[in-house]
Amino acid sequence: MNAITDASGRELLRHGSPDFPCAAGQTIDTGFPWHWHEELEMICVVRGRVTVAAAEQRYLLHAGDGIAINANVPHALFPHENSEYNESAVIFHPRLIYGSVDSVLWGDYVGRYLQSESLKGIPLYAHVDWQREAAERIFRAWTLCRERPPMYEFAVREELTRLFTAIWEHCREQAGAAKPNRRRTEEVKDMMRFLEAHLPEEMSLKRLADYAHLSKRECQREFQAYIGTTPMQYLNQIRLARAADLLREGRASVTEVCYQSGFQSPSYFSKKFRLRYGVTPRRYRDGRK
Repeated sequence: MNAITDASGRELLRHGSPDFPCAAGQTIDTGFPWHWHEELEMICVVRGRVTVAAAEQRYLLHAGDGIAINANVPHALFPHENSEYNESAVIFHPRLIYGSVDSVLWGDYVGRYLQSESLKGIPLYAHVDWQREAAERIFRAWTLCRERPPMYEFAVREELTRLFTAIWEHCREQAGAAKPNRRRTEEVKDMMRFLEAHLPEEMSLKRLADYAHLSKRECQREFQAYIGTTPMQYLNQIRLARAADLLREGRASVTEVCYQSGFQSPSYFSKKFRLRYGVTPRRYRDGRK
């Protein structure tokens, strides 16, 4: 897995520093597994096509498009039909733009945005003028974070503030449009936490449903409604991401990686890994040496 997460998929890495909580990220071709964090994440696609999942929504983005992902929203990136892509992301704590929770910026704007269940992911398409300009701001902020010219912090904060202003200006009516379902959010995060904590073990839908005190049907429906995939599909995704991590480390054999990642059959593991990464586990490991 490309991110250090806890058992629920919450990313443990704090982006930037306490003095300037903002950092630049990037993925090229590989996708990025399900995770979530307390920061906002702003993504722009530089090349190719990629599918971005934000909670239960899916967005196919092309070069020039972007997306704003709210804090604490599970999200993931998937190469579209195994096509190549390049995306740049700016991950920052919202206090960078609101300052203090006592400020009007928090009370009237940022706080309402963060607490909105209907603003989990906001796509920014290049054919819409204001959205194209917003995606361009993301890339400028990303470039500043990477190059760090003198006093870049001021310029990054200005870009992100203007970006948030544009998003809020065009989307604020959506903030109260959907009824919050925080119970479902916490239930699904708790199930994600359980699956990751028991990654190497045999797992079934019944075991997960029993843990969540739900029927198998309710368990499947809640999970799929929130992140758009079944619990067992999600489990396979995080097992494959874990396997890729172990193979990159190069300390374990392919068979050992298979069982440490929770797969019970080396042949099934190899088949699923090749479908996900385009190469066999052995070639993936050997190509990283």
